Amino acid sequence: MSRPVRFKPFKAALSDGRAPWALNIPAEFSDTGKRQRLFFRTEKEAKARAEEFKVRRHNFGASLGNLTSSQIIEAADCYQILAEFPNARLKDAVLAYRETLRARSRSIPFLDLFNQYLNLRQNRSASYLAFLRSTRNRFPTLHELPVCDITPEVLEPLLQPLTPSVRNVTMRSWGTVLRYGIKRGYLSTDPIERMDFIDLGRHEVEILSVDEVQRLLNDALENDLQLLPFLVLGFFCGIRPDGELSKLEWRDIDFNDHVITIRAEVSKTKRRRFPVLSENTVAWLNEYRSRGGVRDGKVMPWGKITLHRARVANRERANVTRWPHQGMRHSFCSYWLALHQDVNKLVLLSGHNNPDTMWRHYHKGTKRSEAEKFWAIVPAATPENLVAFSNPAA
Repeated sequence: MSRPVRFKPFKAALSDGRAPWALNIPAEFSDTGKRQRLFFRTEKEAKARAEEFKVRRHNFGASLGNLTSSQIIEAADCYQILAEFPNARLKDAVLAYRETLRARSRSIPFLDLFNQYLNLRQNRSASYLAFLRSTRNRFPTLHELPVCDITPEVLEPLLQPLTPSVRNVTMRSWGTVLRYGIKRGYLSTDPIERMDFIDLGRHEVEILSVDEVQRLLNDALENDLQLLPFLVLGFFCGIRPDGELSKLEWRDIDFNDHVITIRAEVSKTKRRRFPVLSENTVAWLNEYRSRGGVRDGKVMPWGKITLHRARVANRERANVTRWPHQGMRHSFCSYWLALHQDVNKLVLLSGHNNPDTMWRHYHKGTKRSEAEKFWAIVPAATPENLVAFSNPAA
């Protein structure tokens, strides 16, 4: 029979002559798992600590009786797992894992989170919502996974088959949804922050030539009059084709003051701005009206599919074989800056946010001589419709 554990303070003389009180702690009650000797300045302190260990000994016996043999074996296995971390305590490990379980109980499947975010963003453009839905549907293996369990290790294999540009936009979409989940308390950290975007390098902004723009507008004037205002306002006013032009109404265009109001509910940035009608813009819109074009309701009343087909047919008839990304808007910004050299005003007209970015993208995007030709593009048949202004293309 093993000797009962006794906690009794005793005097222990030290080499420097002091005689503090000491207490022997068996390994099974030690915080370190090894036999210890604790020292105290007074007998009172030593006795108080001894009483604590007596209570622990009593609780140990009671707790041990409440455990099954399998639980005791499992606890021993846990200590073996923690053996590589000498200072780790089983209790700390359990408390940390309890927080993981609590987080999982608060979490929801990724599909539910994505749908919540989509429902919250119904006021965004149709193209943006369609892109988000496409991203959601593309990865069904994520749908039932609790968002708190989504890690870089889970996401990386899904991104491997994608091209660098698609990888980056997918990660941005995931990050937007997951950050919303953090806000709602469904997860605590954004795994996208621990992942790397691929550097795509800088690419020169592509624009359409003066001749290509002239051919596109001439074709619309002769063959598809309803398409003409869409092209004119895109090329000469820099209004975004997706979202903004599709919502613009004729009442937003002031032909007396030669200014357009992009309402906050129309603007991509949700801020009003006021593009100016240049001389050639007025000339094209006057020609549109003289040929029976209607200036009532929406400038572009067609749906997305009908508009797409009309634009493709327009390019084919005009023999424009290439179409740069955001070709109309990039052309407007490049030709405007080449003529006026006022990047701050261009920021206000176009609805961008950063003058530095505008300058890097569009400075030297084309020559001034080409810009002068661009802003002189008018309906070939009726040059008399050109309205005189003191500051051309202002």
